[in-house]
Amino acid sequence: MEDNKAKAPAAKKPLTDAEKQARIAAALAAKAEREAAAKAAEASKPVPEIELAIANKIIAKFPFLKERIRIPREHRLYTDAIEREQFRPLYEYVADELGFDFVSTISGVDVGDDFQVIYHLSNNKNGSMFNVKVRMPKDDAVIESIVDKFEGVTFYERELVDLFGIQVNNMPPGLPHYPLPDGWPADQHPLRKDWDPSKMDWSVVKAEAVQQDDAKGGANNG
Repeated sequence: MEDNKAKAPAAKKPLTDAEKQARIAAALAAKAEREAAAKAAEASKPVPEIELAIANKIIAKFPFLKERIRIPREHRLYTDAIEREQFRPLYEYVADELGFDFVSTISGVDVGDDFQVIYHLSNNKNGSMFNVKVRMPKDDAVIESIVDKFEGVTFYERELVDLFGIQVNNMPPGLPHYPLPDGWPADQHPLRKDWDPSKMDWSVVKAEAVQQDDAKGGANNG
Protein backbone atom coordinates (compact mmCIF):
# COMPACT_ATOMS: atom_id res chain seq x y z
CA MET A 1 0.00 0.00 0.00
CA GLU A 2 1.42 3.38 -1.03
CA ASP A 3 2.37 5.65 1.83
CA ASN A 4 0.58 8.96 1.29
CA LYS A 5 2.21 10.68 4.21
CA ALA A 6 4.38 13.63 3.25
CA LYS A 7 8.03 12.93 3.70
CA ALA A 8 9.82 15.19 6.17
CA PRO A 9 12.47 17.38 4.54
CA ALA A 10 15.98 16.20 5.01
CA ALA A 11 17.75 17.90 7.87
CA LYS A 12 20.31 20.46 6.77
CA LYS A 13 23.86 19.67 7.58
CA PRO A 14 25.44 22.19 9.95
CA LEU A 15 28.10 24.38 8.42
CA THR A 16 31.67 23.44 9.07
CA ASP A 17 33.99 26.01 10.63
CA ALA A 18 35.66 26.49 7.26
CA GLU A 19 32.31 27.18 5.59
CA LYS A 20 31.36 29.67 8.31
CA GLN A 21 34.65 31.51 7.89
CA ALA A 22 34.18 31.55 4.11
CA ARG A 23 30.72 33.10 4.46
CA ILE A 24 31.98 35.72 6.89
CA ALA A 25 34.87 36.59 4.57
CA ALA A 26 32.48 36.87 1.60
CA ALA A 27 30.16 39.16 3.57
CA LEU A 28 33.05 41.39 4.67
CA ALA A 29 34.39 41.56 1.12
CA ALA A 30 30.95 42.54 -0.22
CA LYS A 31 30.64 45.24 2.47
CA ALA A 32 34.09 46.61 1.64
CA GLU A 33 33.18 46.68 -2.05
CA ARG A 34 29.97 48.61 -1.33
CA GLU A 35 31.82 51.11 0.86
CA ALA A 36 34.51 51.62 -1.77
CA ALA A 37 31.86 52.19 -4.43
CA ALA A 38 30.08 54.69 -2.18
CA LYS A 39 33.34 56.57 -1.54
CA ALA A 40 34.16 56.63 -5.25
CA ALA A 41 30.70 57.99 -6.04
CA GLU A 42 31.08 60.64 -3.35
CA ALA A 43 34.52 61.63 -4.60
CA SER A 44 33.21 62.05 -8.14
CA LYS A 45 30.60 64.61 -7.09
CA PRO A 46 31.49 68.22 -7.81
CA VAL A 47 32.37 70.11 -4.63
CA PRO A 48 30.15 73.19 -4.06
CA GLU A 49 32.26 76.26 -4.78
CA ILE A 50 31.02 78.41 -1.88
CA GLU A 51 31.62 75.70 0.71
CA LEU A 52 35.00 74.82 -0.80
CA ALA A 53 36.10 78.45 -0.55
CA ILE A 54 34.95 78.56 3.09
CA ALA A 55 36.80 75.34 3.90
CA ASN A 56 40.00 76.63 2.30
CA LYS A 57 39.85 79.83 4.38
CA ILE A 58 39.32 77.85 7.57
CA ILE A 59 42.19 75.46 6.78
CA ALA A 60 44.52 78.37 5.97
CA LYS A 61 43.78 79.80 9.42
CA PHE A 62 43.74 76.45 11.24
CA PRO A 63 46.07 73.98 9.47
CA PHE A 64 45.20 71.19 11.93
CA LEU A 65 41.83 70.97 10.14
CA LYS A 66 43.41 69.93 6.84
CA GLU A 67 41.64 66.77 5.67
CA ARG A 68 39.31 67.09 8.68
CA ILE A 69 36.62 69.27 7.12
CA ARG A 70 33.94 67.48 5.10
CA ILE A 71 31.57 68.91 2.52
CA PRO A 72 28.80 66.32 2.11
CA ARG A 73 26.63 68.53 -0.07
CA GLU A 74 25.79 72.10 -0.93
CA HIS A 75 25.36 74.41 2.09
CA ARG A 76 26.88 71.90 4.52
CA LEU A 77 30.33 71.63 6.08
CA TYR A 78 31.37 69.72 9.16
CA THR A 79 34.52 68.87 11.06
CA ASP A 80 35.83 65.66 12.47
CA ALA A 81 35.97 65.79 16.27
CA ILE A 82 38.34 68.45 17.61
CA GLU A 83 39.62 69.14 21.12
CA ARG A 84 37.99 71.63 23.48
CA GLU A 85 40.90 74.06 23.47
CA GLN A 86 40.73 74.27 19.67
CA PHE A 87 37.09 75.29 19.61
CA ARG A 88 36.96 78.92 20.81
CA PRO A 89 39.49 80.33 18.32
CA LEU A 90 37.67 78.46 15.54
CA TYR A 91 34.14 79.63 16.30
CA GLU A 92 35.28 83.19 16.94
CA TYR A 93 36.98 83.26 13.55
CA VAL A 94 34.09 81.78 11.56
CA ALA A 95 31.60 84.05 13.35
CA ASP A 96 33.60 87.26 12.94
CA GLU A 97 35.24 86.68 9.57
CA LEU A 98 33.04 84.21 7.66
CA GLY A 99 29.52 85.17 8.76
CA PHE A 100 28.64 82.07 10.82
CA ASP A 101 27.14 84.25 13.53
CA PHE A 102 24.03 82.26 14.42
CA VAL A 103 23.76 78.98 16.36
CA SER A 104 20.89 76.90 14.99
CA THR A 105 21.20 74.34 17.78
CA ILE A 106 23.68 72.37 19.87
CA SER A 107 23.59 68.56 19.91
CA GLY A 108 25.15 66.09 22.32
CA VAL A 109 26.14 62.49 21.57
CA ASP A 110 27.34 59.74 23.89
CA VAL A 111 29.88 57.71 21.90
CA GLY A 112 31.03 55.40 24.68
CA ASP A 113 34.12 56.67 26.49
CA ASP A 114 33.62 60.20 25.17
CA PHE A 115 30.94 62.79 24.69
CA GLN A 116 30.74 64.80 21.50
CA VAL A 117 29.08 68.20 21.39
CA ILE A 118 28.11 69.43 17.93
CA TYR A 119 27.65 73.14 17.35
CA HIS A 120 25.51 73.91 14.30
CA LEU A 121 26.69 77.35 13.15
CA SER A 122 24.73 79.07 10.39
CA ASN A 123 25.52 81.76 7.86
CA ASN A 124 22.14 83.26 7.04
CA LYS A 125 23.50 85.26 4.11
CA ASN A 126 24.63 82.35 1.96
CA GLY A 127 22.61 79.57 3.60
CA SER A 128 25.63 77.51 4.68
CA MET A 129 25.79 75.55 7.91
CA PHE A 130 29.08 74.63 9.58
CA ASN A 131 28.82 71.81 12.13
CA VAL A 132 31.75 71.75 14.54
CA LYS A 133 32.17 68.57 16.59
CA VAL A 134 33.99 68.88 19.91
CA ARG A 135 35.04 65.81 21.92
CA MET A 136 35.65 65.37 25.64
CA PRO A 137 36.22 62.29 27.82
CA LYS A 138 33.31 61.23 30.01
CA ASP A 139 35.49 61.41 33.10
CA ASP A 140 36.25 65.07 32.35
CA ALA A 141 32.98 66.23 30.81
CA VAL A 142 33.52 69.97 31.10
CA ILE A 143 33.13 72.61 28.42
CA GLU A 144 33.00 76.40 28.34
CA SER A 145 29.79 78.26 27.59
CA ILE A 146 29.68 80.24 24.34
CA VAL A 147 26.87 82.51 25.56
CA ASP A 148 29.27 85.47 25.61
CA LYS A 149 29.47 85.18 21.81
CA PHE A 150 26.05 83.75 20.97
CA GLU A 151 23.40 85.02 23.38
CA GLY A 152 20.66 82.63 22.29
CA VAL A 153 22.37 79.36 23.24
CA THR A 154 21.44 79.30 26.92
CA PHE A 155 18.83 76.56 26.76
CA TYR A 156 20.81 74.49 24.26
CA GLU A 157 23.66 74.41 26.76
CA ARG A 158 21.20 73.68 29.56
CA GLU A 159 20.16 70.55 27.62
CA LEU A 160 23.77 69.34 27.75
CA VAL A 161 23.69 69.67 31.53
CA ASP A 162 20.34 67.96 32.07
CA LEU A 163 20.48 65.22 29.47
CA PHE A 164 24.18 64.26 29.56
CA GLY A 165 25.59 65.63 32.80
CA ILE A 166 28.12 67.76 30.93
CA GLN A 167 29.37 70.67 33.03
CA VAL A 168 29.10 73.94 31.11
CA ASN A 169 31.23 76.59 32.77
CA ASN A 170 30.27 80.28 32.85
CA MET A 171 26.60 79.82 32.05
CA PRO A 172 24.29 82.58 33.33
CA PRO A 173 23.38 81.92 36.99
CA GLY A 174 19.93 80.93 38.21
CA LEU A 175 18.79 78.99 35.14
CA PRO A 176 15.96 76.49 35.64
CA HIS A 177 16.15 72.87 34.60
CA TYR A 178 15.68 72.34 30.86
CA PRO A 179 14.21 70.23 29.37
CA LEU A 180 13.80 68.06 32.48
CA PRO A 181 11.34 69.18 35.16
CA ASP A 182 12.27 70.78 38.47
CA GLY A 183 12.85 68.07 41.04
CA TRP A 184 14.54 65.72 38.58
CA PRO A 185 17.50 64.06 40.37
CA ALA A 186 20.72 65.88 39.57
CA ASP A 187 22.65 62.65 38.95
CA GLN A 188 20.21 61.18 36.41
CA HIS A 189 20.94 61.99 32.75
CA PRO A 190 18.63 60.13 30.35
CA LEU A 191 20.65 60.47 27.12
CA ARG A 192 23.74 58.82 28.54
CA LYS A 193 24.26 55.25 27.37
CA ASP A 194 24.96 54.16 30.94
CA TRP A 195 21.73 55.64 32.33
CA ASP A 196 19.66 53.08 34.21
CA PRO A 197 15.99 54.16 34.56
CA SER A 198 15.42 51.45 37.17
CA LYS A 199 17.55 53.46 39.60
CA MET A 200 15.27 56.48 39.31
CA ASP A 201 12.99 57.42 42.20
CA TRP A 202 10.02 58.22 40.00
CA SER A 203 7.83 59.07 43.00
CA VAL A 204 9.90 62.20 43.59
CA VAL A 205 9.50 63.31 39.98
CA LYS A 206 5.75 62.64 40.01
CA ALA A 207 5.28 64.49 43.30
CA GLU A 208 7.17 67.47 41.93
CA ALA A 209 5.05 67.44 38.76
CA VAL A 210 1.82 67.39 40.80
CA GLN A 211 3.10 70.23 42.94
CA GLN A 212 3.91 72.31 39.86
CA ASP A 213 0.49 71.59 38.35
CA ASP A 214 -1.22 72.64 41.59
CA ALA A 215 0.81 75.82 41.67
CA LYS A 216 -0.13 76.63 38.07
CA GLY A 217 -3.76 75.92 38.79
CA GLY A 218 -3.75 78.21 41.79
CA ALA A 219 -2.12 80.97 39.80
CA ASN A 220 -4.71 80.64 37.01
CA ASN A 221 -7.61 80.66 39.48
CA GLY A 222 -6.23 83.66 41.23
